[in-house]
Amino acid sequence: GDGMRGSELGLTLVELMVVLAIVSIITASLTKMFTTMAAGHTVRLTSADLQQSVRAVMDLMSHEIRMAGYSSLSPGSFGVTMAGPQSFSFTVDWNGDGFITESHSGDLSIAQESDLISYRFDGDLNSLVRETAGDTPSQSSQSLLGGSGDHMRVKGLHFSYLDERGEETERVGDIRMVGIEITADLPAGIKGRQTRVYRTHVACRNLGL
Repeated sequence: GDGMRGSELGLTLVELMVVLAIVSIITASLTKMFTTMAAGHTVRLTSADLQQSVRAVMDLMSHEIRMAGYSSLSPGSFGVTMAGPQSFSFTVDWNGDGFITESHSGDLSIAQESDLISYRFDGDLNSLVRETAGDTPSQSSQSLLGGSGDHMRVKGLHFSYLDERGEETERVGDIRMVGIEITADLPAGIKGRQTRVYRTHVACRNLGL
């Protein structure tokens, strides 16, 4: 009788071990599946957040760059002042007086702070910076994307320039279209940082008039 009970006990232990092995395999598979799903969800959320932030900045840049050179009184006095691969500066006659005004702080009806605007890449802070009234007492700058303490990083900002024939140019006076390329990233949990590249072209309709 004792031998029989030992045999039954041994069989039960083997069965138990098999069940535990099966349960472990199922648990591992489910864990991997849920982890993959969660990681994918995080990446999707990260991509959406990144796209929304970059799109908002690109909309602002496009609006202002499109107006480069505008003046109802003296258009020849306004235009592109500096065009580099990582920085772009220009003037716009926002208040329509025909003069380049450093600061509009005294006129609350004008949304833009100054007729002088620059966009540049700050590699030290991984940020895209908008600067107004550069090299004047009214100079002001703000980080539009990235910057110190921000979980989003701008890894690159590149400007390209086309003339009226659609060919690349380095001559400030020949610029009619500006290409903008922003490379940025955000942390996405176990998937690490997710990097995306965004591009757009802006026709400067007030240049060359």
